[in-house]
Amino acid sequence: MGRQRKKRKKDSPGSSRAGTSTAGQKHAAKGHERSGRKRADRGGLVSGWFLSKRPVLRFVLIFLALVLAINVLLLQQVKESPVVMRFLVMNANWTGAILRTLGEEAHVQGRVVASPRFSLEVSHGCDAVQPTALFVSAMIATPVLLRRKLFGAVVGITILLTLNLLRIVSLYYIGVFIPKHFDFMHVEVWGAVFILLSISLWLVWASWATRAHAPRPKHAPTD
Repeated sequence: MGRQRKKRKKDSPGSSRAGTSTAGQKHAAKGHERSGRKRADRGGLVSGWFLSKRPVLRFVLIFLALVLAINVLLLQQVKESPVVMRFLVMNANWTGAILRTLGEEAHVQGRVVASPRFSLEVSHGCDAVQPTALFVSAMIATPVLLRRKLFGAVVGITILLTLNLLRIVSLYYIGVFIPKHFDFMHVEVWGAVFILLSISLWLVWASWATRAHAPRPKHAPTD
């Protein structure tokens, strides 16, 4: 009996090492399983985030593509085209008509609006084309019905072109009374104002197009 006990004691270290190895393998397997679940959870969160943000990402990609196409490709190609030049002359004629209505002795020659007090030339950047392109690009990228986009385009472009005439008239009077601030008002102030105007118009239109015309929920019948 004593010898058998000694043998059992000798055998116990080996058995404990085997048990420790088996436990270690099980612990490692559980660790791999947990890490695999964490990676799967992270992958699910990332894919879920992209799915939840899909409309926003779609809007951003379409908007950037349109802005790039309009500003880099189209405007550079048609900048000096007869259509754009006639549009600039048209703005000059409208500005001259407004100034004459306000009592100014203004006359127009091509793109130049001149009077005994001040003269200015309606050139690229004074036509509101880029702010209008920004507004139209954001509107096209918005996922709403086509008829609402057409309505928004007509109203928004009309507002921007009308405000652009007021900008040119205001620059004329800035040139008359405070000519040293003409360049600052022309480039810095009015440039930023028109970008903000185009963004504000799009926000107002998008709020109307996506929310105001949403289908109303049907009320349950009451007894």
